[in-house]
Amino acid sequence: MSNTALFVDLPNFLSGLLKSGIESPRFLRDYVRFWLDFDLLARSLTESHMGIWIFYSGERIGPSGERIDGKYLQEYIRRINTLQGVTAHNVNIPGEQREPSSYKCDQCGHEGVSESVSEKGIDSSLTVHLFDTMDSWDTAFLLSGDADFVPVIASLRRRGKIVIGVGFSNASEALVRECYHYINIVDLFLKQDILAYNLFKKDGVVQKWLCDEIKQDPAKSPSPNIKLKLFLGPERHFYKGTDIPPLTSSYFITLGFMGSIDLAKRHKMISELQYKYNNQIEVEMEKEEISSCQISGIPILELEAIKRHLNSNIFCIPGLEISESGDEELDFSTNYNLNEITGNFDQVIEVPAQQ
Repeated sequence: MSNTALFVDLPNFLSGLLKSGIESPRFLRDYVRFWLDFDLLARSLTESHMGIWIFYSGERIGPSGERIDGKYLQEYIRRINTLQGVTAHNVNIPGEQREPSSYKCDQCGHEGVSESVSEKGIDSSLTVHLFDTMDSWDTAFLLSGDADFVPVIASLRRRGKIVIGVGFSNASEALVRECYHYINIVDLFLKQDILAYNLFKKDGVVQKWLCDEIKQDPAKSPSPNIKLKLFLGPERHFYKGTDIPPLTSSYFITLGFMGSIDLAKRHKMISELQYKYNNQIEVEMEKEEISSCQISGIPILELEAIKRHLNSNIFCIPGLEISESGDEELDFSTNYNLNEITGNFDQVIEVPAQQ
């Protein structure tokens, strides 16, 4: 049995994430719905497997502008319950409490404070579960910034338990002080995971590279066929003068092409990505015929997240070809042929033969 466990106050986590400023609140809401996997987050905290208990209440989480509710919340809970070690609990205690929530208009820039409705019972239910399960763990990670957990942590410490807080920079100072340690989840996990989502989400960087409009490069001889490529593989590091096998420390993405394609729009997209994530990745753009852009520094843990979501609706590209490659490598491409009638490039989509 694992001697570690993760307890998640889901509304508190979502509220902290939306206020973190890593991305826009709408972007972060969708990141939680479609991409964030709590078992991978747990593995970023410790290499051992752990039980993961997630607590929420009622039929909605999040402020009104970025709320996840109704069938969308049900779909989300079903998704996270399929993750290894994860159990989501709806404490479903009647009653509501109102909490202030800051906002900023994307169009006019106006800032203000609105009142959001949150459900009761999460803190008490999570507390009871901490004590109910305390014989099964020695160290608990508590994903919350709520000061209401201070006396709970103090009581557990008196019983010889270690409670490590996990959350954001705006966590309660009293909570941070009472925890054995407090981990900033933004730097440890979220920044890189959100980068991976930005690359591979629906209408993300990779999909735009493979599927955006194709135009001929006016400086080169025209070609009737265009291929857009994606390769994801391990970066290898060698010890000089030894026979030790290569070590995989991270992964890189190569976005490539074949044919005389105008890359101006795609290079602009990559330049914007590089500017935004300059301290997280290295980008090298080339102007040769095959390789045009390489993104380095993707952490090993993110490869699993990317693999999980490639076959979901987030990355569903008609006509995508998957080439045979190693277990640690992903190799995809899309093909386009020039339509001589319209003068445009049409994506080649193979239609399965009738049996």
